[in-house]
Amino acid sequence: CGNYVVVEHNGNVYSCDFFVEPEWKLGNIMQDNLTNMLNSSKQRKFGRLKSMLPEECRTCHWLHYCRGGCTKDQLHDTKSRKLNYLCNSYKMFFEHANARLKKMADDANTIIKNSS
Repeated sequence: CGNYVVVEHNGNVYSCDFFVEPEWKLGNIMQDNLTNMLNSSKQRKFGRLKSMLPEECRTCHWLHYCRGGCTKDQLHDTKSRKLNYLCNSYKMFFEHANARLKKMADDANTIIKNSS
């Protein structure tokens, strides 16, 4: 979050495809400078929202996979910053799939290395 933007069919640029709302509109690609939109205070503010995670998320073993879930699921309650409602399911999935995911990544790296 905060590292990319979404460009709609009419050229409007937003911080995220879940936040295509007037308050998150950064500008229009046909009228405004993309670099300025990416560096805007609105875009930086959106990026900071993602870092406002509950303590349990910040110390979680799986944070590097889920990143605390989607920001859209956190904004309804910005004061308490509760865990994402999918947190327990994410943990079960990552625990179950982690070894296989690592093997897939290792296999892909081997293929890439051998094709060079």
